[in-house]
Amino acid sequence: DDYIAKPFSPRELVARVRTILRRSQRVSVAANSKENKPAAQEKRAQAAPESGANEHAASAFALDAERRLIRYHGRALDLSRYEYGLLAVLVQRPGRVFTRDELLELVWDDPGASFDRTVDAHVKTLRAKLRAVDPEDDPIRTLRGIGYALREEERR
Repeated sequence: DDYIAKPFSPRELVARVRTILRRSQRVSVAANSKENKPAAQEKRAQAAPESGANEHAASAFALDAERRLIRYHGRALDLSRYEYGLLAVLVQRPGRVFTRDELLELVWDDPGASFDRTVDAHVKTLRAKLRAVDPEDDPIRTLRGIGYALREEERR
C-alpha cells in the first residue's frame, strides 16, 4: 500500500520499510490479542494524570474532558478529534515525553492503519492553532527522533 517514485534515497527506502514493519507488527499483535480494547484502556490510564485534576495550574491549558474542550490562555480551541486527543494526552502529563508510536496507540482507534508521520502532521496543525492564540509561545516540545512533550514551565 506504499510506493516510492524513482529516483529515491536509500534513507527514505529504509525509513518506509521500518514504518511498514512497525505497522504490520502492531496489526498482528492486535489480531492475536482477544483483549485488545482493555489493553488500550490500560495504556490510556497510564497516560492519564496522576493527580486526577482537570485544571492544570502549571500551564496555560484548561482541559474539560466532559465537553471535549481545551482552553489555551483562556480561549477555547477549535480542535479536530485527533488534535484534541493529542493535546489532551500532552496536557495531562506535562514534561512526559511521548513517542510517536505511543501517541498513535493512545489517540487513534486503529493505530496500525496510520503512519507515525501522521502524528507529526497533526502536531503541526495543532501548533498553528496554538500560535493563533499566542504567537510568542510554543508549548509543544519536539525531541528529534523521539517524540513530543508539553513544556512543564509556563512562559513568563
